[in-house]
Amino acid sequence: RKPTMPLAINRFYFLRHGQTNANRDQIFHADESISITDLGHEQASKAAAVLNTLPISRIVSSPYHRVQQTLAPYLSLQPQLQHDQDEDLAERSFAGLDGQKFEDVVGEPASSESWIRFWDQTHVGVEPTADFYTRVQRGMTSNLTHNDMLLAAHGGVLVAIINALNLPLDGSSHGNAHPILFEKDATTGAWHAANWQWDQERFERWC
Repeated sequence: RKPTMPLAINRFYFLRHGQTNANRDQIFHADESISITDLGHEQASKAAAVLNTLPISRIVSSPYHRVQQTLAPYLSLQPQLQHDQDEDLAERSFAGLDGQKFEDVVGEPASSESWIRFWDQTHVGVEPTADFYTRVQRGMTSNLTHNDMLLAAHGGVLVAIINALNLPLDGSSHGNAHPILFEKDATTGAWHAANWQWDQERFERWC
């Protein structure tokens, strides 16, 4: 196993943006201003209700429009909360594949398994995986300074965080606007992740 990225904190939360048309249609896009769908807005409101029950100390987010739209309902409930944006938490650049369908690029329908297989492939005009991981880790190191912070970003950023914390990649954990808790074991120093369970109203560990 590779070394786990050292962090000075023991706990933080993550939220991916709500659904976009490109998510829905499985199309690569490089447009930073793309908006979330009506369903995405519903997901954002649902996530805001959960986030409002958590002891979040500060927000750091990707500057992309879809992330800011997703945070808006929560920020309306917590207008005093410090909120900063960092380009290091922007999505991996897929500019070389902009507008192409996932299935046409990868050769198989989109699924958790095919998405994981695609992730480390090399494509012209796509930000190399190693460079992307380095960028996101820089954003984590510079921003995760207090427990209970919320990082709001993208599915790719979530993959980079999982990699940095030496956790297993599970495509089923990447739902839109689905709160995730990352917490370090006080005894072993190993990190664990838990998804919010909507029906049970609590986090449940998945790794």
